Amino acid sequence: MAKYNKGYVNANHYSQMSNNPSDLFDYTMTNIMDNFYNSAMNTATDGKFKAVCLSGKDTGDGTGAGTDVNDAVSAANYLTIIVRPLTDFGNILPDPRAFKQDGGEKISDIISLHSAVFSARSDYEFDVSNSIEFGQIVDCYFEKGSIRDSNFQTLRFSEPKGKMLDMTFQELQLVSGYQPLSSKFGNGGTTLLGDSSKNTGSNVSTNQKGSLNKHEFIVIHYNAGFGGIQSTLDYLNKQTNYGYHYMIDRDGTSRETCPPDKIVYHSVGNKTTNNYNSIGVSLMNVGFEREGVKAKDDWVTGKYPNGSESLKWEPFSDASIKEAANVVSKLCKQYSIPVTNIVRHSDIQSNKSDPGPLFDLESFRMKVKGYLDYI
Repeated sequence: MAKYNKGYVNANHYSQMSNNPSDLFDYTMTNIMDNFYNSAMNTATDGKFKAVCLSGKDTGDGTGAGTDVNDAVSAANYLTIIVRPLTDFGNILPDPRAFKQDGGEKISDIISLHSAVFSARSDYEFDVSNSIEFGQIVDCYFEKGSIRDSNFQTLRFSEPKGKMLDMTFQELQLVSGYQPLSSKFGNGGTTLLGDSSKNTGSNVSTNQKGSLNKHEFIVIHYNAGFGGIQSTLDYLNKQTNYGYHYMIDRDGTSRETCPPDKIVYHSVGNKTTNNYNSIGVSLMNVGFEREGVKAKDDWVTGKYPNGSESLKWEPFSDASIKEAANVVSKLCKQYSIPVTNIVRHSDIQSNKSDPGPLFDLESFRMKVKGYLDYI
């Protein structure tokens, strides 16, 4: 692999530099790295190995056909992403997490190094149902059998059977300001690569009413159903006049379904907080046990908001709470909304139960405040 080795045990080369400590140090370190490189190649797995996606996108349409060197690239229905192998041979390149205090530009430079070495193409045709996200862990392998045969070429990744995220990579976006995705709130962004359905047809709320000139509050909801973002949105668009600006799924994926500068009816509210001065954020969650909705084993008993009855409620997933805090923190920053103006639907409308007793508002506000400290 490293076929132009400097001669780690070449006595002649060593003696030529023995009187120059600086050159000898550089020479020795070069050979140590060559030796490590060869060792890594010789011990690399011949089968599948875990890797984390480091790609972003720069087109804003979710197709993965970005223009930046660190973007995912789509061609002939396949998606090519930048990865960092979570193996010993992945350590031949610096870890971008070690540079989180140096800012987004430095992290982008480190990821660019990975793009020159570890670019993996999907071995399946991608669509909206199997999109990839920055920080997502995928199964990689070398199509030619092993790294020794392939020389880093023909690196492939398999279709994920579920979504597993390495939060230490995802948090680079919070700690350093690094933006692997071009998503801008209010600009139709999405966190998924290979999602070509963004903002077309039923992928956004068709119930937009006009311009929202005041951004004073953020209202938290649940969707009151077992479905995810798409099925909920389809129902709202076809059967109601309502919608949300942002929707958060149980697995932590999110979608902007209405630009925050547009009005969408999500809360009649009251004289202080209503549809005309607030942004609606809905987490996918059933709510409480009721006729036709049977509680699962992990549901928790809690008091009905604005009432006295105790019912069983679906817990919120950690991933959805984390992503909701991420989304809300950026909205607070963009529109100078105080954390104290994050409210529950049931706080401003006495006939509403969402987001229910299992949504800890004070804890959520603290998470948002923590994110704001890094933005």
